[in-house]
Amino acid sequence: MSLLKLKRNYANSFLDTCYETASTEKVAEEVSFFIEILDENLQLKRMLKNPVIKPNKKLLILNEIFEKRISKGFEDFLKLIIMNNRADLLEDVLKLYIKLKDEREGIAEVRLTVNHLPDKIEEEKIRVKIADYLGKKVVLNIEQNSEILGGFVAMIDDKVIDGSLRHQLDKIKKTMLKASI
Repeated sequence: MSLLKLKRNYANSFLDTCYETASTEKVAEEVSFFIEILDENLQLKRMLKNPVIKPNKKLLILNEIFEKRISKGFEDFLKLIIMNNRADLLEDVLKLYIKLKDEREGIAEVRLTVNHLPDKIEEEKIRVKIADYLGKKVVLNIEQNSEILGGFVAMIDDKVIDGSLRHQLDKIKKTMLKASI
């Protein structure tokens, strides 16, 4: 079985269990918190991926860090994946859990890059436009980039919607070059 399929199986099984116990939202918050801690703590990430460290030791360390901060269901999932010697997959499985949850709930995460940050009213208009276009609820992550002359660049999964002024000018330039040949 490929690693991607294995990660997907773990994430789907965990998500199914959370739906059965009506704890999906709470666990999603805990998973996001856990991923945030991993991103901030390289030593913890290395410890989880280290095959020399015994699973019981990994669980003990995680229990000390996350004691009473995570639900029983999430704790049980961590035990399962670590005791199966798959702790090296944990971060990817948890990120996939969030992605699959959002897909099931019709939520799209959109990374929007703009020249200047929009005010709340503009942001809401953009969110509504993109939501209408996608037919999904939209969570916007807005980044500012002064290299964008105007407009925006939206990234949704692996799809790019380039509404930037630079892109429009490039299209005009190509059209003019074709016309002059």
